[in-house]
Amino acid sequence: MEVSDGTVRWLKRFLTDWYGDWRPDYGTPPGDLPVPAPTALAELYAFVGRWPTQETGEHLPESPMILQHQDVLVRPSDLVVVDGHVDFVRDHQDAWTCRVRADAESSAVWSNAHWMWTDVDTEDYVKLTPTLEHFLTSFVLQETVLGCRNLAVVEDDGAPIATRLTEQVTPLWLNGWYVFGEPEHSFWRAGPYLLADISGTRWIGWNDSSRTLPTELAAEARMISTESD
Repeated sequence: MEVSDGTVRWLKRFLTDWYGDWRPDYGTPPGDLPVPAPTALAELYAFVGRWPTQETGEHLPESPMILQHQDVLVRPSDLVVVDGHVDFVRDHQDAWTCRVRADAESSAVWSNAHWMWTDVDTEDYVKLTPTLEHFLTSFVLQETVLGCRNLAVVEDDGAPIATRLTEQVTPLWLNGWYVFGEPEHSFWRAGPYLLADISGTRWIGWNDSSRTLPTELAAEARMISTESD
């Protein structure tokens, strides 16, 4: 995969490269969305709105299950317009949400996540730095890494995780913006592994059951989940 150009088109190529062939029933066609949505968001739902996961448990039934591991792409049936906006991503504990204008072909992203570190009301939404497609790139890559069947967090002396492997590493998305005063979302691909540096926490994830944690990281890595869990 080439480095992302920050578009949904790239995300679609990435998801099929990582998860395998796409099927029409994995998406929610724009005509099936209960609300209007900006083009980029409608395009993402049309591709992943019903994409299942291989996990046996369901975090949120009927949600796009490949995108609901840390934060959550709101399931299509729960999309509603409130004061001209649609909440489309939320924290898995409902601590914050992100929204876009419902009546715009292209929209900025607003979030109330900042209540967690500033003295404001949870109803106070602020405009985020990234464009909608930029935000979606950081979000989708984050959920893909954290949704890996094998996942480890890597403790090290501050060196980027991508410099630790002998296997060829390809950057996917560097210094991406999200909701927490960033840019601090960076991602790389190394064969069957996805690497991430998310707000200073370094992750490695993979789905291939025949692979194990690379020996270069084993001493500093702590497994969070394994395929047998």
